[in-house]
Amino acid sequence: MTILQFNALKKFKFNQTSEFVKQEFLPENYKFIHKIAYDMDAAHLEKTHKAKLIAFKDTQIVKQKAEKRHRERCYLLPWIE
Repeated sequence: MTILQFNALKKFKFNQTSEFVKQEFLPENYKFIHKIAYDMDAAHLEKTHKAKLIAFKDTQIVKQKAEKRHRERCYLLPWIE
């Protein structure tokens, strides 16, 4: 079970969605929901989100290292001369 599925299940149970579904849904509604869920799983949304998050973190690390090098150079250069 992915994190996305786990969170959806928790929200489903917390909101008492099952009661609403039992009362209001028709067979074509079930088909529509299953199709949407299948399309979302097929789109690999969680993988793309995780890849974007990793890329963002990598760029943050590169920026932090560059800033650290810049600060070190600024503090060291006056003492060297």
